[in-house]
Amino acid sequence: ARAERERIERELENTTLNKFVKNVESRIYATLSKQMVDAMFADCSTDCATTGTAEIEGSTITWIKDTSTGMISLEVVGADGSITKIEIPGSGEFNF
Repeated sequence: ARAERERIERELENTTLNKFVKNVESRIYATLSKQMVDAMFADCSTDCATTGTAEIEGSTITWIKDTSTGMISLEVVGADGSITKIEIPGSGEFNF
């Protein structure tokens, strides 16, 4: 009975409509993240934002750009209160 219930749940998750909704959701999140990254790395020789915040499904994402060093601080506070901090060189050029 459990195996049959799990099979039915998998079938419901894999409907064309559910696949479509997941694809749209993924594209929306990709667009939001691109806009945030574009704002973070914008050329601030003219007027530009130096901070930004987004709330997504109970999590808060905040970034702050130090205009003197170009360093970007990114902080993600999860819905559970967990905190992740990332320091990003503002040049946008990463060498691996």
